[in-house]
Amino acid sequence: SMGRFFVNVKAYLIREENLFVSKILIIFLVAVISTLFYLTGTFDNVEDRTLDQRFKYRKNLLTHPKIIIIQIAEDSIKELGRWPWNRDKHAALTKAMSDFGVKALAFDILFPETSTNESDTLFAQDMKNAGNVYLPVAFQNSHHIRGDNIIQSIPLFENAMKAEGHITVQPDSDGQLRRIKLRIQHKNRNYYQLGLLLALDYYGIDPKDVKVDSNFLQVPIPDEKPLKIPLTKEGDMVINWAGKWTETFSHVSYHDVLVTHSQWLQGQKTRIPVEMFKDALCIVGVTATGLHDIRSIPLEPAYPSVGINATVTNSVLQREYLSYFSDFENLLIIWCLSGLIFFVTLRAGYLKTILLIMALALSYTIASVVLFSYTNLIISLVYPLILIFSSSFALTLYHQIVITVEKRRLTNLAIRDNMTGLYNISHFKLLLNAEIKSVKLRRNKDLSLIMFDMDYFKKINDTFGHAAGDEILYTVANILRTISRTLDVACRYGGEEFLLLVKGIGYA
Repeated sequence: SMGRFFVNVKAYLIREENLFVSKILIIFLVAVISTLFYLTGTFDNVEDRTLDQRFKYRKNLLTHPKIIIIQIAEDSIKELGRWPWNRDKHAALTKAMSDFGVKALAFDILFPETSTNESDTLFAQDMKNAGNVYLPVAFQNSHHIRGDNIIQSIPLFENAMKAEGHITVQPDSDGQLRRIKLRIQHKNRNYYQLGLLLALDYYGIDPKDVKVDSNFLQVPIPDEKPLKIPLTKEGDMVINWAGKWTETFSHVSYHDVLVTHSQWLQGQKTRIPVEMFKDALCIVGVTATGLHDIRSIPLEPAYPSVGINATVTNSVLQREYLSYFSDFENLLIIWCLSGLIFFVTLRAGYLKTILLIMALALSYTIASVVLFSYTNLIISLVYPLILIFSSSFALTLYHQIVITVEKRRLTNLAIRDNMTGLYNISHFKLLLNAEIKSVKLRRNKDLSLIMFDMDYFKKINDTFGHAAGDEILYTVANILRTISRTLDVACRYGGEEFLLLVKGIGYA
């Protein structure tokens, strides 16, 4: 039967001579299970959370000095009035940036509808004169692009801008933003991410020269090796957050920029040093609380969306994009760790093995954090730890089973006759004394002791050999077990003599 099969397998695995094979099987099975978990993505959401923690333990990255965020915060809304503003203010900002000599100006603000005044014409004219203004385009779902879910600027602005880049983001199921598409294809047209377009503008690269394959987005750099930005299997870039909003990038107020431009035109001392804008990449976006342009990222729960574009630009300019091991490399780590754990179990005792496995888990965790912090390399953390801790648990469970079985074996050797499996006389005496004491306390004091032996047993041994005699002793013991009750106690007294303690039955 199946039950007997498993009993035999268990008996085989716990034999001392089979310990080597048993440990191989345990670690192999754990490695196979860990591999299946990895291939099916069972714990990918947990893996993402460990990546979030690695961001928090890492110090802030350096940000490119030419990236400037012009933020529409509470102070600007207080000074310029209720949002949204008339577009003549954006026209004034565009003119100011052009006068200050910025290299590129990007608006992280959608303009899908025309206004009721002539400010659209003014804004379009200043955009056209500047020749370096980027406007956004958004898709309602980056994973299911349809013709009716695109949000673009009005035709007047599309004819005046330099180019448009998408600002579409797709948070994970837990609401955290971790990945972004650098390119979205729609109606045979490529829409590159707005922050990426600014970086291309800085290098003077035409977006048409960018190449995208299943693993990388390649950016050709004049007189340098091309940039190869790693992409996930879904074609996303894992966002390399430089730090929290208030701790990274240069931030200036929208209103202060307008005031500075007015002061600069009049030859007065400016509120903001004008020199900082020379050849800068400026991104305009809403940061005021309550204007619904806030995202949750691994570093903080409220991060303005304009910072996403700045982060993408910074990753390309600073070459601080994240790379990660392939599926093959991560699985290779799992199986190499399996081999290392097996090597440890062969060389060390149980307690030392568990301590070394725990040290291995700690070392691997530290290594993953160090590699991420100093090389921007992401290696799988959850699945190798599943392997390590599962191996530790399985080996501990196996060790306890072996100890339990060994204790039972030693106990049987101490209390039972090795040949017949009946109790030996020493243990029988202990049971008999305990039963006599019990009888004194019971109303029914009946107790019988039967002793018998086998006639001519020596002749059997002499005639047929001791092996035949042993077989007869074993058969008699089985008969004795069969005819006796569960509460009766059978014992081999010695040689061919047997005892049977019969409880609750007196002399008749």
